[in-house]
Parts: sequence; C-alpha cells; structure tokens
Amino acid sequence: MLARLAKLPFRLKIFLTVASVIVLALTATASAMLIRENASYRNAKYKELQAVADVLAANTAAAVVFEDVQAAEQTLAGIRSVADLAHGEIRLANGRTFVRFETALASDKKDGRMHVSAPIRVDGRPIGAVILEAVDDDLDKMRLEGVVIGGFISLVALILSLVLSSVSIRIVTKPLNDVATAMVHAGREKDYTARLARTTNDEIGLLVDSFNSMLAEVKDRDEELRLHKINLEHTVEQRTKELREAVDALVLAKDKAEAASIAKSQFLASMSHEIRTPMNGVMGMAELLLRMPLEPDVKRQVGTIHECAVTLITIINEIMDFSKIEAGQLELERIAFSLRATCDYVYSLFHETAKGKGLDLTVEVAADAYDDLIGDPTRLRQIMINLTQNAIKFTNEGAVTIRVWDEAPEKDGARGRRHTSELRIAICDTGIGIPQAKLSEIFSAFTQVDQSTTRKFGGTGLGLTIVRRLAQAMGGDVSVESEEGVGSTFTVAIPFARGVKRQASEERASAPTIGGIRREFVGTKVLVVEDNAINYSYVSACLTEFGCTFEWAKNGQIALDMLEADEFDIVLMDGSMPVMDGYEASRALRERGDLGRDGERLVIVALTAHATGADALKSIEVGMDDYISKPFTVELLAGVLRKWAKAKSEDQARAAS
Repeated sequence: MLARLAKLPFRLKIFLTVASVIVLALTATASAMLIRENASYRNAKYKELQAVADVLAANTAAAVVFEDVQAAEQTLAGIRSVADLAHGEIRLANGRTFVRFETALASDKKDGRMHVSAPIRVDGRPIGAVILEAVDDDLDKMRLEGVVIGGFISLVALILSLVLSSVSIRIVTKPLNDVATAMVHAGREKDYTARLARTTNDEIGLLVDSFNSMLAEVKDRDEELRLHKINLEHTVEQRTKELREAVDALVLAKDKAEAASIAKSQFLASMSHEIRTPMNGVMGMAELLLRMPLEPDVKRQVGTIHECAVTLITIINEIMDFSKIEAGQLELERIAFSLRATCDYVYSLFHETAKGKGLDLTVEVAADAYDDLIGDPTRLRQIMINLTQNAIKFTNEGAVTIRVWDEAPEKDGARGRRHTSELRIAICDTGIGIPQAKLSEIFSAFTQVDQSTTRKFGGTGLGLTIVRRLAQAMGGDVSVESEEGVGSTFTVAIPFARGVKRQASEERASAPTIGGIRREFVGTKVLVVEDNAINYSYVSACLTEFGCTFEWAKNGQIALDMLEADEFDIVLMDGSMPVMDGYEASRALRERGDLGRDGERLVIVALTAHATGADALKSIEVGMDDYISKPFTVELLAGVLRKWAKAKSEDQARAAS
C-alpha cells in the first residue's frame, strides 16, 4: 500500500492526505455531536420521568397510609397518558406491591428502558416508593435522524472541503510542478536559458529564485566548459600536430642513426678487411724473415718491422673493438675450445718479443683446470693478448708470468660433474707498476697513468677499457693490484661452460706447437683461394716451409672449377673476393658434395680479414670447418693444419715412396 502511494503524483498525494484528514475530522465531529445530543435527550427525559414519580409519591402518601387501594389506583391512572410509560407501581416499605399498572408498551422487549423511583414519606419517614419504567423509542428515532442529518451535513462539508482543498493544492503545487517541469526540460534538452516567474513570496517563491539562480550558474559553467572544450580541442590538435612532427623527426633521426650505424659498421668492416689484408702480408713476411738465418743488423731491422706491424694491428683492433662496444654491436661466440691451446697461442705470439727484451715469459696452467670449455675463445685470446702485451711493454727487466687456474676445479672422486668453470687468469709482471692514486682510472677510455707514459711507451689508452668491457660482456670482470716500481698483477675472472672432454691425442692435435713445424706436412695438398697476391705469397711461403704442395685460385669460381678437375686435402678459403666470394663457393662445394683426396669430407678453412664473431659463425653456417682471422702467425696456420691434415714428415714421405 505504501509502495503504491509512494508512486502517486505529489499533487494527488496531498489531495488524498487532506481528504483523509477532513473525513476523519468530520466523522469525529458528527459522532461527538450525536453522542452529546443523545446524552442530553436521555437526561431531559430522565428528569421529566423523575419529576412525575416525585409528584405521584406526594399524592399517594395518604392513600398508602390509610391503605386506600382505590384512591391509589385512581392517582396512578392519572399518569397513564405520560408518553413512553410502560409500567408503574407503588411498593410498600416491606417490599409488598401495593398498587401497580402496565401499559401496552410493557410487552415491548426492546432494550434501552429507563427506570426511576421516588420514596413516599410521612413525617420524613419512608413508608413506600413509587417505581416507574419507560421505554426510549423516540431516542432511537432521534439517533437515526441525527445520523441522517449529520451525514448529510458532513457530506456537504466534505464536498466543499475537497473542492476548496483541491483549489488550494493546485495553487500550492503549481509552482512546484513548474519547477519540476523546468528541471526535466533542462536535463533532457540541455537548455539552461529558461526561467520561472516568481508568483508567491513564500518558501516556494524562494525555491523558484534558487532554481533560477542554479540554472544561471549551470548555463555559465556550461558555457565555460564549451569554451574550455574548444580550447582543449585546439590545444590537443596543436599538441598532436607537434607530437606527430616530433615523432616524424624522431623516426627520421632514428632512421638516419640506424643508417649511419649500418654505414659505420660497414665502413669498419670494410676498413678492417682492407687494413688487415696488407697487414697480414707485412706481419707474415716479417715473421718468415725472422725465421731465416739473417745478419744481426738485418734481423734487428726486420724485427722492428714486425714489432711495428704488431703494434699497428693492435691499435687498429683496439679502435675497432671500442667502436663496436660503444655502439652495442659486440658479438660473442659460443663454441668449444681448448684452454691450454689458447694459452699456448698467446705464448707463441709473445715469446720472441719477450726474449728480445731479455724477459722471462712463462705460462702456468693449473693441472686441475678444466681444459675443454665453451665460450668465445677469440675474445679470451684478445683479453690475454692485451694484458700480456701491456705487461711486456711496461717491463724492462725481470719476468712476465701468465697464471691460469679454475676456482671450481673438477676434483678426483667428486660426485657428479660441475657444468661451469670459474676461470681465473693472472698476468703478473715486474714492470714499472701503477701509483695507487691512478688505479681507479686506468680502466677508463683514452686514459693512461700520465702523458709521459704515452710519450715513452705509446698506445691509445683503450686496451684496458676493452679488456674490462669484454670481460664484463662475458659475465666476468678484471681487477688489478700494483705497487709502483715493483710490478702489477691483472686478474681476469670469467665463467665458462664446460664441454665434453676430448682424448689426449685430440688435445695434442688442436694445440699449436712452438717450433718444429718445418717440413711437417709433406704430401698434404692445399688449394689456396685468395685474390690478394701479397697474402698468397705469405701463405705459399708458409706452406712451402711446411712441406705442402699447393695451388692458387684467385676467386671462388676458379676454385670450384679446380676442385671439380682435381682433388685436395684442405682448402684455405678467403671470404671477400671478386666474381664469387668464399662463402658462396663453400656453400656450392657442400651442395655439390666434393670430397677430399682420401674420399672423406673436404676440409675448408676460412682465411679472412673479417674479424668478428659473426663472420666466424657465418663461415660455419655455409659449411666451412674452421676459421683463421688475418693477420695470423705461422704457428697459428700450422696449428690449424695439424688439426685437420694428415701430417707426414719428410722422412715418412720418403720412406713411404
């Protein structure tokens, strides 16, 4: 009921409320008046009947005293005409009825009878009583008439009240209805210009004024929002345009930077190739001359040429490596290599130089150091070469020692097998040392201890920076301990994964041997694919010393034709050549299925001036078996031949024939 009432219009709610109040008020008023009239009528009739009883008591006193029944009956007969009288009697003091009478109304069984009594006294002494009984039929009629008249009056009053209240409600609710209609219109149409007229000076008038003020504020704010939206759209459009232009500029700058980076990389690769190619000839020929019996002065001069060439290629390597590191283009290999073979290679590069300065160069590899590692041997060699070269350069007397050990060695009887070697390499020298105040600066780019060091010993100041960057790129680091005038110790810590152990014969075959190369590969037939005549001259001189037979192909296409017509044991393949480069030629050979002289797989060794890990990986991907970066030493070339060729000494070849 209340829920339905809550859904009715406000005006109807007020009307029903007022009507209910009026009905209740009229009902209560009519009921009160009817009750009052009934009570007044009954009281008047009671007084009238009591007066009759009093008169009758006074008139019948003598008859009672003298027990004159006839006189008493005559007196009672005189009141029979009293309206609504049903019964009357005179009762003596002892309770005996002296005289009585009844009218026709005595047989009426209706309720609502009225009883009165009056005492009969003689000299103040009661001797009996007059008792009268009357019916109130006229009271019921009067009640009915009162209800009818009261109902009619109430109905008329109700109608008039409802009409008046309806008019009043309309007067009161019309402004509220106007406000509600205006609010709905403003909310639906978003029209805040409409205003309501104030028709009263009461609270409703105040409500109308407040509503008009609210509409004005909403209109002003709506206008502000509209203007702000326009300004915001314009600002967003402007910022979007600026952002788009900035993005376009950034994209253009990025494209230019990427193009410049690619051009730089291509330039560095090209320069590396173009510089390493002639440097390989210079260093190689100088090394071959140093291996020959020469006059002391001539040998010293050739040694100077070789040392200058090594210094120059070191500087070139440092500049190129630093450029790659700074550009984030450093590439690391992950291949199997021998730790001891790497140490032997570093020793082979510097033992002559150290010997020339009167220094004792030694390599100490711990017996329990795991040898077969997986990682980037080229970068490890580069770290060891840089540190060893610095140690020799800054040491005038004494010794340079390379110590290698494993912080996690594989011990006999250990359960399971470790998968990682914590390699430590310490390069110790008895050189000039480094002041303590300078130790924190030596790994910064283009930094040396002082300018006098640069003037006396030379260098770019990039070597130690590159060493640390390379070690960190491989997951390790470099530390230094030094005392001025006593010497320095640089310690490299790098983790390497452990590979599968090789047999001792394989280890010997993969390790370059110092000396004892002469005439070791008699009977080995080699095809040298090289477009540079100087490099070919150096390689051919090495192969001649090794006892190999060889032929020359100036590009990949010629090599394919020669391999189709003849058989070789090993192909030394340059990478960059005209007509057909070494990579394309190697891929074609593998697709064609060419075999070596023994009917087994033809061995192809990359012999290129490109010096990045990506080039080594590319060589393996096209089917090459090994990789040598120019410039290379005689020992390095011999080590590769020893690894792949079926070496025969000159005596063995002669005995076989």
